[in-house]
Amino acid sequence: SSDVCSSDLRFIPEKKIIELMIDQGENLVDMTVEEFIEGVSSSKPAPGGGSVSALGGAFATALGSMVANLSIGKDKYQDVEEDLKLALDKLNSLNARLLEAVDEDTNAFNSLMKAFRIPKDDPEYRSSKIQQATEYATKIPLLVAEDLYESLEYITIVVEKGNKNAITDAGVAVLFADAAIRGALLNVKINLLSLKDQGVKGLIQQRISRIQSNLKKNKGEILDIVDKEIS
Repeated sequence: SSDVCSSDLRFIPEKKIIELMIDQGENLVDMTVEEFIEGVSSSKPAPGGGSVSALGGAFATALGSMVANLSIGKDKYQDVEEDLKLALDKLNSLNARLLEAVDEDTNAFNSLMKAFRIPKDDPEYRSSKIQQATEYATKIPLLVAEDLYESLEYITIVVEKGNKNAITDAGVAVLFADAAIRGALLNVKINLLSLKDQGVKGLIQQRISRIQSNLKKNKGEILDIVDKEIS
């Protein structure tokens, strides 16, 4: 997780912008796969790329967990079992957070749209609420990207030490994690354009840079291990 501005990583947005929250009805994660895809493909702007990135990230961490589960308890991997158990625990925890973010990202977008619909007769109040909602909509995908960036450390463990018969599944996990990180960061960047608080903006940009500076290298190193095993 990020060491920049860590104190506000897991803020509770509802307590800041409670009047902007929308009763969404059924949670996205409770839908069937078909229902979720239909929702994404509809004319509604949400769920969109942010929720899809979070879900893609949940698939990535789930695949990493699968490889760990296919390794733990087998004699062949007894020497590295503790490492695999650590990876499994961390990936399961990250998976739970990413599943929450599937709905949270759509909630954030809906809150932002609701803020824009506030009457213009009190410009200062309206502007304040738009900025609060924009910060919320920026931080949710940022947390997704940071959680997934952290997950690469544990996916690396299962690639290096886990069941070699499932190493391609770990490779798919890396590909999904990479795509989900990049997708989440696209959402961060577009919302960042509207954020006026330069202090918050600067800290978020630092957090983006931290991920981007090593992402390509980390992905490449993990996939090299996968490729060597199946070549």
